Amino acid sequence: MIITNNSESQSLKIIPRESSLTYTGSSPKQLSANALSIVLTEEGSNLTQSVFNLLSYRYDNCLTLNFNQINSFFREGFYYLITISTNNEENNLVYRDKISIVNSSDVPYDDKTRYSINESQYIILQEGDGSNVYNEGGSDYESTGGGYVPNDSSTGQVNPNDTNNDGYGETYSVNNSIINKNTNIYGEWTVDFTEFGTFQTADNYYAISVEDFYIGQPSAMINQPSYNSNGLADGLNGYVRYRSGYDERIADVGYIQFAADMLTNEGVTVRSLEPSSEVERATETVYIANNNNTINVGDSVYSDANGTQLEEGTTNGRANRYWFLHKDNNNDYMVCKVTGGVVTHYYEWRSSREGNVKYGPTDIWKKQDVLSGPVTTQTMLKEGNTWEGNGPTHPTNPGGYVVHNTFAEVITDAQSNLNNGYSASSNNSLSTDDDATWLNYNGDDTPYDTGKYLYRYNDENERTSSYN
Repeated sequence: MIITNNSESQSLKIIPRESSLTYTGSSPKQLSANALSIVLTEEGSNLTQSVFNLLSYRYDNCLTLNFNQINSFFREGFYYLITISTNNEENNLVYRDKISIVNSSDVPYDDKTRYSINESQYIILQEGDGSNVYNEGGSDYESTGGGYVPNDSSTGQVNPNDTNNDGYGETYSVNNSIINKNTNIYGEWTVDFTEFGTFQTADNYYAISVEDFYIGQPSAMINQPSYNSNGLADGLNGYVRYRSGYDERIADVGYIQFAADMLTNEGVTVRSLEPSSEVERATETVYIANNNNTINVGDSVYSDANGTQLEEGTTNGRANRYWFLHKDNNNDYMVCKVTGGVVTHYYEWRSSREGNVKYGPTDIWKKQDVLSGPVTTQTMLKEGNTWEGNGPTHPTNPGGYVVHNTFAEVITDAQSNLNNGYSASSNNSLSTDDDATWLNYNGDDTPYDTGKYLYRYNDENERTSSYN
């Protein structure tokens, strides 16, 4: 794994496959610009960016690869797969690795800090803390410096990192120290379903259509508060979806289905205008024991009409889980969490922080002429006015509305860019969690109406600060 920050200019030391590379000069040798095609893929979202290398240098023990990432593609706290190939017809693979983007203040590294790899994520260990130990004879995972809790061999998991037993962690790790926020904050965990009921068969089984979003088999290495590769319940190999008290997957599947049911000004649903692949995702079938489409906590859920337990069995001594989105009789989209075939939680997708949805404005034109080639951009003109100044009540600098572009100017510019092969897109640098605008759908179908509030992150990385 490579650790770096999100600066535009990147210089990575790698050991490539060199049979397809040609160097010039000496002391050090040089690799010419545009010799390599670099594809960056963000883990979880699968967003990609393709760039070429800048002039790079081959030293005795490594190649110092130089390139620029465009439009702040790298985001702090995210992971990326980097795939490097020759920029020619052969397109030979030269190098592949995983990149961890840390805070800018952490790079360059303090030479007194030791970074050790543990599964798919690096943990900072201060010298003298002791190293992580995996007990090969059992399924326990422990760290002499981290205070991880050993595996519980019971059917469920009573977890001090998830005291309210809802599948979300209340602790996180900083410099290998465990911090308890006493509220849901970080990481997914296996729910102990025995608190909610036991799996029961029924006389009849009725099919319902759902959209699954977590199907997890718990691994042998259980409690890892700072990452989840082979450790937490969702098995996503290194990506923790629940961070800063927010489940991105629930917000995604819930909002898309909710928004698809909205009516346009012409009186038709958004769903009817979108490609089916975008909105018709409730294609899985599960079975319940009633024919009135109702689900309650403690109910049993089945995978077929024969009464087979949904995600039956256990993995590493803990029950498998299956979470899905279900449209109830009030036309609300409900999150249904099932572990061991038992419903442990059932609630509307937007009833918690997931009701805050990130708004990524379409604010830039992008064009890529060749697959894996460079991406060119153009600034997008916007119609309307903005207020420039300190506000109408300010005593010395109230300011006022400034006209930026007319509607005709915006349309002319848009048509010109479309004619030249550009497409409308979102500028990643304006869509990070810290900089983005958030709309709060919790109890509000139209949070975008005039006079309502928009939200930003506050210092606690919670979506609670607001402005209008």
